[in-house]
Amino acid sequence: MTLALFLSILAIALPSTWTPGPNNAMLASSGATFGLRRTVPHALGVALGFPLMLFLVGLFLGELFQRSAVLQQVLRCGGAALLLWVAWKIATSGGLGGKGARARPLRFHEAVAFQWINPKAWAMAIGISAQFIGVDAPMRSALGLAAVFVLSGLSSAFDAIYPDLAAQYSVALMPGFFSALLQPGQGPGDILPLLQADGIHPNAVATGQIAAAVGPYVLALAAEAAR
Repeated sequence: MTLALFLSILAIALPSTWTPGPNNAMLASSGATFGLRRTVPHALGVALGFPLMLFLVGLFLGELFQRSAVLQQVLRCGGAALLLWVAWKIATSGGLGGKGARARPLRFHEAVAFQWINPKAWAMAIGISAQFIGVDAPMRSALGLAAVFVLSGLSSAFDAIYPDLAAQYSVALMPGFFSALLQPGQGPGDILPLLQADGIHPNAVATGQIAAAVGPYVLALAAEAAR
């Protein structure tokens, strides 16, 4: 997978997993109600369940693409329409699902199974697979898509829990280091000018932005600890 392709997939993965939807709403509610430890199986089920679904859907579509070039173009157009529909729903209604009270948190296998009845998951799986599955190597491209969404899903699944836990226990919630480098409306590709030549570590400008975002939290915690 090339860097350009990885960034393109990541630019879709981050907004789709971090924006409101049934999974994030349920995780936030579960974290506030049952605590982080009891919600971990639910979070892992979401973070790993959707990439598994994406892999299987992508592999199936890849096989279909190998048999019919016309079907490939039809599904790509339909997939693009699905991605636009998801973006419109997120922008206009704040999500594709609501919260629901449960007597216990979801178990791992229940969270995995839930992806198959989640309308946002289906729309994203079909839309993304139609755009990025390679006809020549459907297995490899499906694995690549799933891997990117595992990373994005793990970060978003637990991030949905932390704000409610911080409010519940009156503790400071420190932002992620690299979140300070993205402005509203920007994507992962906009971080590249703020990285060193290795493409991994922040440069001097980015380090200053990170320090400005995280510094106040560190100073407040240090002052509290010194009391």
